[in-house]
Amino acid sequence: NEKEREISSLKTQLQQKDKELTRSQAQVAPSVPLSQIRAREQLEQQVKQLEQQVEQLEQQVKQLRQEQLLNREQLAKKELEVSSLKTQLQEKAREVTRCQRCQVQVAPPSPLPQVVPPSPLPQVAPPSPLSQVVPPSPLPQLAPPSPLSQTRVQEQVEQLEEQLWQEQRRQELLKEEKLLQEQLRKEQLQKEKLRQEQKLRQEQLQQEQLRQEKLRKEQLRQEQQRLEQLRKERLRQEQLRQEQVRQENLQQEPKHQLRQQLAKTQQTISTTTQVTRRDTELNRCQSHVVPSVPLLQTVCALGLPNLGNTCYINSVIQCLFSISTLRQYFFQGYYKRDLNTTSEQGGRLALALSHVFRAMESGTGVYDAVKGFKDVVEGEDKTFKLHSEPRAHDLLASLLTWLHND
Repeated sequence: NEKEREISSLKTQLQQKDKELTRSQAQVAPSVPLSQIRAREQLEQQVKQLEQQVEQLEQQVKQLRQEQLLNREQLAKKELEVSSLKTQLQEKAREVTRCQRCQVQVAPPSPLPQVVPPSPLPQVAPPSPLSQVVPPSPLPQLAPPSPLSQTRVQEQVEQLEEQLWQEQRRQELLKEEKLLQEQLRKEQLQKEKLRQEQKLRQEQLQQEQLRQEKLRKEQLRQEQQRLEQLRKERLRQEQLRQEQVRQENLQQEPKHQLRQQLAKTQQTISTTTQVTRRDTELNRCQSHVVPSVPLLQTVCALGLPNLGNTCYINSVIQCLFSISTLRQYFFQGYYKRDLNTTSEQGGRLALALSHVFRAMESGTGVYDAVKGFKDVVEGEDKTFKLHSEPRAHDLLASLLTWLHND
């Protein structure tokens, strides 16, 4: 996102530079010195270089995005492998615990049956005289083992073999667990290494951005210096042109005096025409208002309520109410045919003042009418609402302008 912002800012700057170049070309086109042409060519070359840099930055941004996508995919794969290894470890641990429980549940082996020792040999009688030789008695035969003892021995052997197999299985499971832990540790180290590489790339990218920003600022500063020189050159040319015009004016001074006299005469004629038109309009208004409206006698009290520091409003209202022609103009409703609802105020000031005059004339609803007029005035100009002590002169000047617009 930062690269895209930088690219967009560079594009806007390039557009501004192009506009300034075209403007400077249009202004300096009549007499362009060789130095300005060279400066313009250098400026165009720099613009091309900036465009190339923008393209390179866009390519770098694309490459970085692709690398980020690849890194994310690799990290996702590694996380899946780590999760599978964890599940395998959990299964192995369950098998180990199951084997240990089996060993605990197996009963201890029964003792081997005691073999009945053979009966001792009978003692041989001393030999009799040679004439009487007694033959030796035969050896007693051993009793064969019983089948019950054989089954017990066989069961004990099987139990020992089962215990040995379980021990070997437990050793194998421990070895597999160690291997899995070692593999998991390697995966974590590799993941950490990838994170460090990504962090290093981000730092390199930030350094590259800072370098590009410094280069861009330096180029902008140089460009501003060149533009300042061009501006000074144009200013000097403008001064020369003004000097030439002044010399020409000095030569044409008599003609200029005649033109001024003619302009004054035309202004006098236009002023006289405006005065005549205003007199005609005033006579028309007086003919509409004064002859047709009889003077009314005011029988109500002219005092107005104070709504909290509204003495300046009361003074202006009483000042305008004392003008009989204006009072009858609003009271009789003649203002409605001249009301301009498309003005800036939309006719609100004229309507509010008419309500105040009617209330003062009738003597009823004066408080509400003055409050409505105060709200309209404060809505048109916030200074009358925020200022602690407004002046009646300021309100009168603003009110006359608003009434003129309405």
